[in-house]
Amino acid sequence: MPRTARSARPARTARTGARWWRMLSTGVVASGLAIASLVIAAPASAEETPASSLEITATTDCVTYGGSGSIEVTLTGLDPEVDYVVEVLTDGGELALSDEVLGSTEASLTYTLAPGGYRLGLLLDGVELDSESATIGACPDLGVTAAPVSCSLGRDGVTMARFTGLIPGESYSFEVVGPDFLVGGPFDADTETVDRELVGMPPGNYYVYVQWRPSEGETAPVPMYDWIAFAVEPCQPSLEVAATQCTTAGGDGTLHVLLGDLLPGIEYLVDIIDADSGALVDTGPVVADDAGEAGFDVDLPPGATYTVLVSGTWTADPYEEPPFIGGGNFVPLETVELVATADVTLAPCPVAPVTPQHPSTPAALPATGAGDTTGLAAAGLLLLAMGSALLLSRRGARRPN
Repeated sequence: MPRTARSARPARTARTGARWWRMLSTGVVASGLAIASLVIAAPASAEETPASSLEITATTDCVTYGGSGSIEVTLTGLDPEVDYVVEVLTDGGELALSDEVLGSTEASLTYTLAPGGYRLGLLLDGVELDSESATIGACPDLGVTAAPVSCSLGRDGVTMARFTGLIPGESYSFEVVGPDFLVGGPFDADTETVDRELVGMPPGNYYVYVQWRPSEGETAPVPMYDWIAFAVEPCQPSLEVAATQCTTAGGDGTLHVLLGDLLPGIEYLVDIIDADSGALVDTGPVVADDAGEAGFDVDLPPGATYTVLVSGTWTADPYEEPPFIGGGNFVPLETVELVATADVTLAPCPVAPVTPQHPSTPAALPATGAGDTTGLAAAGLLLLAMGSALLLSRRGARRPN
């Protein structure tokens, strides 16, 4: 029986189909795994929450004397099923307070604290998740300063007082006490600093005092006041010296002395000293007139430099320190020396002029002029004497022996 050829198509078809099914199965499994992974991952992504955090939204400075400030804190991203702890530490690392937060996804907290620096931390199971720093500014510090603006010649001293650390809207009182001087009273603060000019002050020792006056129902933890002592100096004398120089030989020069800024009731001494030798040339007391001045002239030998020295002393009334704590290290006025000096030079007098003699005129024969009759008379007498002598000699010659 003759052999017939087999068709190869069925065999190829079977192998191709098997390969196709294997590839399809592999793709299905891979796709299934991918889809399964997406399905598994999807719930996790949907349930993911942001990390918890701590944020400080406001820090308030202390606004009253001896009081506190506040720190406002915002917490977000919390797990309501977890216990959180907020810790507040001082700059020195000491625990100021702690607070538990539970059952919320966010929270707002306010802490009242003394002035200073702080570090706030959000903790979970003792592990710090977030932290922030905050500072509460210092409370106002009531204070006062006094700066004398001018000296005093009696009742014209001026001082500028400055009150600081005031709380706008609050009430205060002040007083200034000194020798025969008292001013003061209540005032309301519009700003944190208030300046007040004090006028008409005699020389001497003073103090200025300021105190906070709390509103009704408001109390201060401690009496809030401040004070400081100060002094208004007496004015030093002023001195002007002018000179009138000698104009004739053998004369004197003159000093014109004008004193100003003299205290009433004080006797000043004026010394005039030779600046080269140090010798005292003249001295005398002076007192002020109603204008606080005095003046005089003095004649002195020329050709020298003179120092004019005016001196006096002023003594303050005894100082009694007020019964307050503080005030600084004030050294009160006791005795004040009042001194002024000035130098002036008197030039030498001019030398007397010398009249020169004419060289052609003999010293024994004074010059004569056309109108000089004295010369003519003398010449006539001379001729008369000569004639008489000649006549007598001739007569003697004729006398016989």
